[in-house]
Amino acid sequence: QYIKFAQIIDTRKVERQDYLYSCTLVQDSRYKDELKAYLKFKQFVLVHSINASKVEPEICQMNKNIEDRMKLITMLSLQIANDYFEVSIQIARLVEFDFPLIRRLNVTTLSSAVKSWPAFRTRVFNLISKTLSEAQSIRDIERIAHLILSLLITNKNKIDFTPNDAQLDGIVRGELMAKLDSNVNVSKFFKTELLLHLEAGLARSSRMLSRPQAG
Repeated sequence: QYIKFAQIIDTRKVERQDYLYSCTLVQDSRYKDELKAYLKFKQFVLVHSINASKVEPEICQMNKNIEDRMKLITMLSLQIANDYFEVSIQIARLVEFDFPLIRRLNVTTLSSAVKSWPAFRTRVFNLISKTLSEAQSIRDIERIAHLILSLLITNKNKIDFTPNDAQLDGIVRGELMAKLDSNVNVSKFFKTELLLHLEAGLARSSRMLSRPQAG
């Protein structure tokens, strides 16, 4: 048992050194955030391999800090998260967040996490619907519309966009719109305003994507 824990400590030291070195090579804050999330996720994987019951307490501890909660969501956006379902699904179900927090997240990070993990997606959509129910002004509606558009708009001109991506986008859009449409706690006025903002944003996106690419 002692040898096993000694190996864990040595592994964490190496990963920490690799992370610090990587940070010297990366300047963009988004990628630094991803590096931090990757390092912590690898620790979760290690803990899970030794004692799976210890992962949940670790997640609950991170929920006490807003930056750590953002880190947990960033973990869900990483490609490696798909390789460790047991760890990732616990994060998707247990991470705590509110509307201001998900608005702070990098758009690509949030979109990737939402599209990759249905359990997390359902929770985000429920939050959006709840926030819509509590809207008090047009400004509130604009904030909600902006977040929704960040999830719906995908750059179809990117090189790695595939038919599977398009299919997933359709599923995500259908689930979200169904959730919003079924919300009976929103006034007709606010619901109409939201739809108008969404239609305008999607139309602008379509025009931009239809433009010929330079070069």
